[in-house]
Amino acid sequence: MNAETKATELDANADFFVTDFSDLNTLQKRVAAFCRWFDLPDPGLRYDEDGDILVDEVLLSWCKEEGISIDWLACGDPKGMAVAFRKSWRNEQQFAEDLKLLDDQQMRAIEIGMKAYISGFAPMEQTIEAAKKALKEVKEEAA
Repeated sequence: MNAETKATELDANADFFVTDFSDLNTLQKRVAAFCRWFDLPDPGLRYDEDGDILVDEVLLSWCKEEGISIDWLACGDPKGMAVAFRKSWRNEQQFAEDLKLLDDQQMRAIEIGMKAYISGFAPMEQTIEAAKKALKEVKEEAA
C-alpha cells in the first residue's frame, strides 16, 4: 500500500508520511503541519506580547473539535498519542467482545442508533448511551 492510499484511508494529505520532522520543533509549526496534513484552515491562533501562542479557549476548543492531541501540540511528545491509540484499541477490543453477546434485536437497535447518528438525527452521546444500555441488559441477563 503506498503513502497516497494510506493517506486517503486516514483522511490526511500524502505529506502526512514525511519522515523529516525538523519542521515540527515549535508549537506554531506543529499547528501548521496538522492543518496541512488534514487540510484544515488556520485555527486563528492568538499570541502574547512575547510572540508565544496563547493556550486559550480558542486553541483548546480547536484541539477538541479537530481531534488533535494537546500533548503532542504543546510538547511534540509522541507518547501521548501512543497512549491514546493504545487506550482506543483496548476499548475497541472490549466493545467487539461485548457486541458478541448481543442478540439480533439488540444489534439492530445499536445499528439503528449508529445510522441515526451518521445521518445527523441523534447526537453521539445519545447513541452511545443507548448502546451502553443494551450491553448492560445483555450482561445482566447473562449473569
